[in-house]
Amino acid sequence: MAAAKALLADAGYPDGEGFPSLVLKTVSGRGALYDSTAEAYGSMLNEHLGIDVEIQTLDSQAYYAAMNAKPTEIDFGFISYGMDYFDPSNMLGVWTTGGRHPWSNEEYDNLVNEATTFLGDADERIAMFQEAVSGGIEVGGQRRCGGRGHDTCPIVSLSLSRVSAGVCQCG
Repeated sequence: MAAAKALLADAGYPDGEGFPSLVLKTVSGRGALYDSTAEAYGSMLNEHLGIDVEIQTLDSQAYYAAMNAKPTEIDFGFISYGMDYFDPSNMLGVWTTGGRHPWSNEEYDNLVNEATTFLGDADERIAMFQEAVSGGIEVGGQRRCGGRGHDTCPIVSLSLSRVSAGVCQCG
């Protein structure tokens, strides 16, 4: 939390003061736990960082149309992804170029694809996935989170097998 507060302060928003309100778009009809989780994310951003968050619920057709628009019409969204199979490639592959998002980074794509097709030692394979999400990529002389090369990037929070990626801190 201290790092997030410091980044906000460095950007001119001490304690979130003056930071524009966010609209967290989510899908309707997913149940009480889903709705409560979206509300909790908004509440935590407000409580800990002073950022106001409005939750906007869309029907699934409108949400997916906005998400798949090029460029996407969802700047800040919440949606759950289910695993098709238990392997880090299943969730990390969601963020490769061409997914349901506007983000693209060739180096991240290469690292994930290389790890996905690696047939060697399991621990070495897990380390390859960790490299893709741990900030091992430099862009413009700056180390970027999750290997992502933009000032804004997807936030990935997952724990699969022995792969763990935390909240993305871009800058």
